Amino acid sequence: TPALLRNVAERHPRVAAEGFRAFSALLNSLRPVPVSEEKWVLAVYSESIKRLRSAATDADVRACAETCMGDLWVCATDTVRAKGDGGEWDAMCRSTGRMEGAVAVVTRVAREVDVGDAWVNGSVEWVLGVLKRSGKSGKTDIFTCLDVLLRRCVVHPSVELQ
Repeated sequence: TPALLRNVAERHPRVAAEGFRAFSALLNSLRPVPVSEEKWVLAVYSESIKRLRSAATDADVRACAETCMGDLWVCATDTVRAKGDGGEWDAMCRSTGRMEGAVAVVTRVAREVDVGDAWVNGSVEWVLGVLKRSGKSGKTDIFTCLDVLLRRCVVHPSVELQ
């Protein structure tokens, strides 16, 4: 993992993107990632956040960082939940640029991880905003994401839906 961590932090976009792809494959092969591997998981998490927050990040690197963040949530849920403050979702779901990767990550995480009602509600609001702004392309993925999120919602009898 030390060599891969150097690759993820590399300035060259192709090297960084391949580093994120390699970590995604590693995370999925180790699923669930043992807590003993927390050190490199947190390092990948930090680098992913750094890449997602930067406006100068290459589109391919950003897409790979989004996918890797989803893999971190799915494969190392306990470690990421303990570390995360929700900032990764703010960085991933910002309203600029292409949203296809973020929509796919939100769909996967909602399908495979119990992240809580507050996250689901915030994600539903975000997806509805993406739906309003999007053109014809990608609507199917957005509606699939919305379907997965709404199935995760718990409707309380005292809540009236409008």
